[in-house]
Amino acid sequence: QSPGDTVWAFKLGGRLQQVPPPTAPPVMQTFEGRGVIARTNQIVIDFAERDKDTIRPLGFRIDEYETFEPRRVEVPAGTRVTWKNTGHDPHTISVRGQRWTTGPIKPDATGSIQFDMPGTYVFSCENHPWQQGEITVGR
Repeated sequence: QSPGDTVWAFKLGGRLQQVPPPTAPPVMQTFEGRGVIARTNQIVIDFAERDKDTIRPLGFRIDEYETFEPRRVEVPAGTRVTWKNTGHDPHTISVRGQRWTTGPIKPDATGSIQFDMPGTYVFSCENHPWQQGEITVGR
């Protein structure tokens, strides 16, 4: 439904009071990552899972198997975090809610973003937004 749409409900033998619509879900999902938080500024755009796919026809590659290794990192403020692309196609890392981006990272190349402000940030590949990671920047 769109904002402003009307929903009608009926009750036999009576009237129902109008109820306000439910709160819209957030536009941005939050990162629900679990696991160890690594203390490193190096993240690999990893495709190891893709290589385990034995059903895939020979010679057919799908870079949607992208994951980040590690998925969660912690760095001090002022640290430049670097992503290495081990895939076959360019990937662009961006940080949710920020304008920070690596720009396109070609295969076997790296891209980086400097994190100066303390906080917790969710990052993803612009082409594969379902793949997410998290960076915690300390003081």
